[in-house]
Amino acid sequence: VLDVSNPYEPEHVTTLAMPESAVPLSIVIEGNYAFVSSSGQWITDATFIFDISNPRHPVQVARIPNGVFFGVHDGSAYLYNADSGLDVWDVSNPSEPIFHVTIELPLTYWEDLNVYVNDIRDITFDDDYAYIALNELGLHILDISNPNIAEAVGVIQYGNLPHE
Repeated sequence: VLDVSNPYEPEHVTTLAMPESAVPLSIVIEGNYAFVSSSGQWITDATFIFDISNPRHPVQVARIPNGVFFGVHDGSAYLYNADSGLDVWDVSNPSEPIFHVTIELPLTYWEDLNVYVNDIRDITFDDDYAYIALNELGLHILDISNPNIAEAVGVIQYGNLPHE
């Protein structure tokens, strides 16, 4: 955690305590909570939720399985699950996340491993829509006005990988 009240001299305040071997991959701040996705050799992918109301003393309040790429929108956390799709969790009470539903997404075939996986690269939100980059499968747009019954509204194909 950095104090950037003076952007010319940021101050290291503290470090979030992550489980051994957990590698933080991304972070989303929502109000007084930090959602930190991680991956690691000895633990399965997970999203850790920290109460950061006192930034000098953050406290882990919950752990959600999976969630390498994710976003938080209107009290719901959308977590990537390589096996099944996009898991939706109610995080309106961040200390007690509640699983709602898995949104199925098209699978990508990884020829080297001979497996089909969900290959989410990024997710962002605008109003009631989620925009999901699915690697070579394009940009998928979902209406998430009701996250329990997310509806596909469009796909933009871009011809190759989104980062190329």
